[in-house]
Amino acid sequence: MTIKQAQEAIGYLYQHKLGLKNGQAITDETEYNPQKQIITPFLRGKPGIGKSGIVKQIGKDFNVKLSRIIDLRMSQHDSTDIKGIPKVNEVVSHWLPPEFMPIKGSMWDTGEPLILLFDEFNRAGQDELQALFEVVYDYKIGGKELINECFVICAGNIGFEDNTTVTEMDAALAGRFCFLDIDDVHLKDWLKWASENNISNYVTGFLQANPGHIYVQKDDYTVSPRSWHQFSDIISLSDDIESMVKLFGPGVIYSLTAEFLRYIKEKRITGMDVLKNYDKVSDALSKAERADIHNICADIASLIKSKKLKYNNTIFENFDKFFVTHLDDDNRVFVVGQLKEADAKFLDKFVDFKPEYDELDSLFGTAMRFATGVHEIDLEVLKKVDPDKEIAEAIEQEKQKELAEKSGKSGK
Repeated sequence: MTIKQAQEAIGYLYQHKLGLKNGQAITDETEYNPQKQIITPFLRGKPGIGKSGIVKQIGKDFNVKLSRIIDLRMSQHDSTDIKGIPKVNEVVSHWLPPEFMPIKGSMWDTGEPLILLFDEFNRAGQDELQALFEVVYDYKIGGKELINECFVICAGNIGFEDNTTVTEMDAALAGRFCFLDIDDVHLKDWLKWASENNISNYVTGFLQANPGHIYVQKDDYTVSPRSWHQFSDIISLSDDIESMVKLFGPGVIYSLTAEFLRYIKEKRITGMDVLKNYDKVSDALSKAERADIHNICADIASLIKSKKLKYNNTIFENFDKFFVTHLDDDNRVFVVGQLKEADAKFLDKFVDFKPEYDELDSLFGTAMRFATGVHEIDLEVLKKVDPDKEIAEAIEQEKQKELAEKSGKSGK
């Protein structure tokens, strides 16, 4: 299954656990009616494809605080980290679970939703797996019940197929799970996630040009979506992208380094190039493919959002040239929407610099005035980003008004 399908499957189970209605919106005021967990989902797939990310997204969807997502890497724990240690009194002994275990009466028992993730589950030893029997089926630890709002999830690797060492589970333990086997990452899904998580446009552009590189598995190394995320963070530490790739590439993306270097040399135009040195890159922009222009738009939005750019007339003049000369309707709408989200002040200052973009008054906001004030916009395209159709209707009214005026003049 895809990552999206896995999220949907776990969502149904968690929704039932919290006693929510199907599709119920969740806010800080939502009242929960916790039920017994039906079954423990087990996310199984290759390393680095985003299993932990699925759990974080589930937490986000269900308004679970990050501090209430307990992530235990089982390869780093022994059995006493699960059950705790025995305490003896004059008559009997009982188990004292560790403080990070969300049992009733503990600091975790606040009535708020909580997710308990046992990651790298099948990398734990046999003793640890035996200690987890009680947790993943009875939802107890050392005989003590987990809090009502706790939802248990497990995750692990495949084994021989993905070059990982795992501990085989017997039928008794395996039968306590609902296994959700994650396929190789779908690039489209990952790119959507990347657009929401500040992933470098060099990385997303490279993978769009080379979709098979999203996951590369060799005998001695693996390049996964996690690798690309890390690589993006690394090369973003400096404006000298080429030097960063040469320095860190061999240890993160391995043999793909040379190919990545060729890509950035060929696709060298960045948002900074456009805004600061438009005249130097204008010829290359004219030859660029539409997808490359789209990436440059996204890069400009990221640059604006980073607050690293000081606005001045050169920046605005160059952006105007880029906008007018190289963007089709789709990319115009895209970049304006991105800039509005990144920093609406940029658009305000741009309109001050180019007042002709303000000619439609304040009918639908500075951001879209910029997109529609001078240049024609395909209404069908605009409707895709304007579900309420307020902008499109306003533009249509303007067009009808112009036609009426022209018709009146011709009649005279």
